[in-house]
Formats: sequence, structure tokens, C-alpha cells
Amino acid sequence: MHSEEGPNSGSENYAGGLVGNNIGVIAACFAAGRVENHSKRGFYGGGLVGRNNSGARITASYATGTVTTPSTANTGVGGLVGWNVPVARIIASYATGSVQKPGQSYTGGLIGRRSDSNNQVTNSYWDRQTTGRSDAFFGIWGSPRSTADLKGPTGYWGIYSGWNQNVDGQGGADDPWDFGTSSDYPVLKFGGLDQAPQRDHDRDDNNLIEIYNLSQLDAVRHDLGGAGAVDDASSADDASAYSAAFVGHIAQMGCADACAGYELIASLNFDTDGDGSADRDDQFWDDGKGWQPIGAAAAPYDTEFAGNGHSLSNLFISRGDAENVGLFGAVGSAASIYALALPDAGVTGSRTAAGNVGALAGKNEGALAASFVTGAVAGSANDSVGGLVGRNAGDGTIRAVYSRAAVSAGSSGDAGGIVGYNDGGAIAASYALGAVSGGGAVGRNSPGGTATNVYWNTAATGQNASAGSPASAGKTAAQLQEPVDYASIYANWNLNLDGETGGDTPWDFGVSIEYPALIYAGMQNAPPAGLRPGRRQPD
Repeated sequence: MHSEEGPNSGSENYAGGLVGNNIGVIAACFAAGRVENHSKRGFYGGGLVGRNNSGARITASYATGTVTTPSTANTGVGGLVGWNVPVARIIASYATGSVQKPGQSYTGGLIGRRSDSNNQVTNSYWDRQTTGRSDAFFGIWGSPRSTADLKGPTGYWGIYSGWNQNVDGQGGADDPWDFGTSSDYPVLKFGGLDQAPQRDHDRDDNNLIEIYNLSQLDAVRHDLGGAGAVDDASSADDASAYSAAFVGHIAQMGCADACAGYELIASLNFDTDGDGSADRDDQFWDDGKGWQPIGAAAAPYDTEFAGNGHSLSNLFISRGDAENVGLFGAVGSAASIYALALPDAGVTGSRTAAGNVGALAGKNEGALAASFVTGAVAGSANDSVGGLVGRNAGDGTIRAVYSRAAVSAGSSGDAGGIVGYNDGGAIAASYALGAVSGGGAVGRNSPGGTATNVYWNTAATGQNASAGSPASAGKTAAQLQEPVDYASIYANWNLNLDGETGGDTPWDFGVSIEYPALIYAGMQNAPPAGLRPGRRQPD
């Protein structure tokens, strides 16, 4: 339910944008009208409710209207509730409207007045910038937040981790909120109350669907061809998940022509609770398995994915039940993935049969370019494990990438700094720096596989050899850092990555004590994790 008409005014007693005096339950409601007092007599006004009585409850609701009174007497005004009496509850709600009253008494961004400490206010906030109230007298219940704080989370995590409430009383969470993008306040979508605006998910009209949050990234698994529609083989649950992630989309997702893939619009962090570790409070914990890879051998990801130089930080995967483990499980021959950073990845695969494990992709048959990984990638048994790709097969190409990840495989597996097993694919103009239990850059190479101008730091990787490359491609730190242009060992690194004419100058070589860094397609905005922007420090 919502109220947008106003103003609602009173000469005394209680006035709210939705209800003056609440003695029951208000759930999944909002009000946008102005609430004001024209008298100096007793008055309690709230953006949603004037007085919230003992035993009453407000859940999953919000108010955006101005609340105002000219009185300096003990009149209570609050962004959501004017007076919250004993044992009255407010849960998972917020206020953003301006709260205006001379003086500070009985005035607050969320609540104007409370009666005693038995008030129960949980996971409820007010915008201290738009309400004009930071920590006002009798208004400290709830938490003041900045506009950015309230708009930042794009799902049920962070300050909104407790917001997936049971609204209808039927048991189970009802998913009442649409969080939009990091430029939006949460709005309600419960019970037919769909406030989400119609959204163009291809604002730059390049036919790539825009990804602003992890829920949208997760939904890509339901559209492996990038057409902006759920795959024919997907279930009704898949269709529902996709629509929930790309809520309110206009026809054809807004693509000017036919949609042809996805692109990142913002850097994202899998450590969604921000505590510095992968744990059960993170959105994609999945009982310790972490991220579910996108695409499988039978149905690979098979279209364009543009990272635009953004990062996906703290990717966590620990899956022994998957043949292909990585951000993407399997990448098809029609796919191109580029300009993507994966700092601080923690990826583990463990199978008794042979599997493929890499931070970016378990198995690749497409075109990967201008990307890097740091962190750790591990497998066991007969796994093929690489910093970026476990197995590079068929016509798969990997160009202009690097890995600083530690890579390890089981005693019968193949480990490489960049690729575990290069099974007929081509790798070019790339390097590896992380410790490796197998080959410096490639663990195993088939007769048809090639590794051209691919290098590794022998000291950092701990390896003097790499499959498919001469021993001379193993370099010291000085040899990798000294060239400052497309010269010497990097003479053939100016590759044509976009398919148009000429080299695309994807590398920045810095000065002679720095490793090469990527600058292709926005990658200058994603330097190696832990290093200063624009600078790469020597080992």
C-alpha cells in the first residue's frame, strides 16, 4: 500500500503520511506526501505514522515526504514515526524526507519521540543528509546513514542483510524489496506493489546488457547466449531469478539491436559483508561452496563479456562437485571475455576424476584477453589447474593476460601459472609471477597447443620450465621489468585484440623497475591488487 497525496495536516494529536494512529500491523507500505502541523498545540507527526502504539508493528516500509511543524513545544516529528510508544516495533524500514522543527527536542530522522527503552527498532535507518537530522535528541533510535550508505547495497547484504522479512505472515521470507542499482534507494515490490521503474539495461546502446551488482552477474547463468532472455532449457525458477535481477526491464532489455552479451558497469566484491573473509554472512557463501560457476561443458557461456577494466574482488569457490571450476565454469567457442580483473581470488576444485580449475574459467574454448588474477587457485587428484584457466582447449585463445596467483595441483595433476593444460589452444603475450607447483606458465601442452612470447619469473614461480615454451622464456625479475616499450622480449606484444586494424597497445610498461600492466579497454583503472595505481613495484 502507498500514499502519495498530501499534505496531511493536523491541529493536534497525530498525523502520518499513511496512518495517524497505528494499533495494528503496517507492512510493505510507503508514503510520499508532506505531513505538517498548522497549530502550536500538541502534535505528533511522522512521514508514515503519527503514533505507533504499544504492540503495533511497522515492517518493510518507508517514507520520503517532508514532516514539519512550527511549534517549539513538545511536539514530536520524525521521518517515519512521530511517537513510538512502549513495545512498539519498527523493523527493516527507513526514512529520507526532510524533518523540520524549531529546536531539537522530540525530533528525529526516523522517530520523533519514544516513551522508554522498551521501543524495539531493528535494522531501520534514516538518511542524515536528506532528513537534515544526524543524531537528534529523542531521535537516536534506528541508525543514521549517508545517502551513499543507503543506496550502495544492491541486495540483502550489508546494512540490508536483515531486510528479507516475512511480510504476509504465512511463513518464510517474502523478498519484499527491489534494491535497483547503487544509485537507487530500495523500493517495494511485494504484493503487486511494483515501484521499480522501467529500466533500460543497455544505456550506452552497445547491445551489451549492463551488470551493476552480483545478483545480476549471477543471473547471467540463465542467459548463456547473452540475448537478454532466459535460455529455453531454463526452468520457471530460473526465469523468476533472471527477472528479479534485471527487474523492470524494457523491451529487449533496452538493446538498440539484438542483445549480444554482458558488460560490467562497476567493480564488485564477493566479500559482501566486508569483514575481509569468505564466510556464511556473504551473499554467495552457499554452505561453504561459494560462487557457482557460470556455464558447464554441456552448456557453456558463449557470448561477449566486457569487464571494462572493472574488478571482481575476493571471488571464493570451493567445489568438489563440478567438472569445471572458475568464475565461468566452461567458456564456449563463440565467447569473448576481456578487460576483467580478479584480485584476491580464492578458487579450489577437488575431484577424484579429472577436472579443470582456473580463476577466470575452468575450461576455455573461446577468446580471453586483457585480464589478470591475484590470490590462490588450487586443485587435487588429476585436475588441470591454472591461474586464469584450467584447460585451454580446441580453438581457445588467451592473449595479453597475467597471473600473480599461487597455483597448485595434485600429484597427478597439471599446474601452470596461467593455464594448467593447454589442450590445442593458443596463448600469447602473457606472463606469470605467482608460486606454481608445476610449469611456470603452462603445466602441460598438447602437440597442437602453442605458447608464443609467454614468460614467467623463475624465482617467483619456483619453476625453471614451462610446457610449450623454451627454457629461455623463464626470466628474472630484471629481465621482465627492464623493457619500457614494445621492444626486446616484448617486441611482439602489441597485439590486435579487438579484431580491427593494427595493434591495440594493451600494455603499459612503466619504468625499468616495474612489470607490465594492462591498459586495454579500461584496464588502467584496475592495477594489480595491493599496488599503487599506475605503478607496479618490483619483486
